[in-house]
Amino acid sequence: MTVFAENLIGAFESQKHLLSGAESDAVANMRSQSLDTAARLGLPSFRDEHWKYTSVSSLGERTFSIPEPSKTTGNIPRDIKEINEQAPPFAETRLVFIDGNLVENLSKVDALTDGISVKRISKLLSDNDSIVTSSLNNESLKNSVFAQINTSFLQDGAIIEVDAGTSAGSIEVVFAGSGIYQLTCPRLI
Repeated sequence: MTVFAENLIGAFESQKHLLSGAESDAVANMRSQSLDTAARLGLPSFRDEHWKYTSVSSLGERTFSIPEPSKTTGNIPRDIKEINEQAPPFAETRLVFIDGNLVENLSKVDALTDGISVKRISKLLSDNDSIVTSSLNNESLKNSVFAQINTSFLQDGAIIEVDAGTSAGSIEVVFAGSGIYQLTCPRLI
């Protein structure tokens, strides 16, 4: 087993209790399969066509931690809060994620029109909603190590649904991190 696989599996096993939906068998099975696939695939190298100009080998030696959701949503770092308040919104709807978790008090979804819904993935995972697991089991992503890592460590994200014939307008999504070497894996569907 490679150092990358050992670090990935070790991080998952020691921190999986922090992930949304940890009590669901369906979610646990999806994560386990994705983790096994990521460990088997390993990190891409310059021999892989899509990665021939980008080296990610240093990631293989790092250990990562998952930020605790209660610490990132309750005590928002001051600089992130100030940036969010000062930056003019590009759209009337704004989703703000800090350390991979949706921060509702910094987000703005009240301007959504009829026919558009935003569902929080952490809630869907905790409710064992099959829409998440079926959306994440995408065959086109099965050979992407980073998609598999994202699925294994998924904490939060958003499913944006737009009814046919409805104009979604613009939805701004902001991702920010409060630390270094943290593994955050939000997903937008």
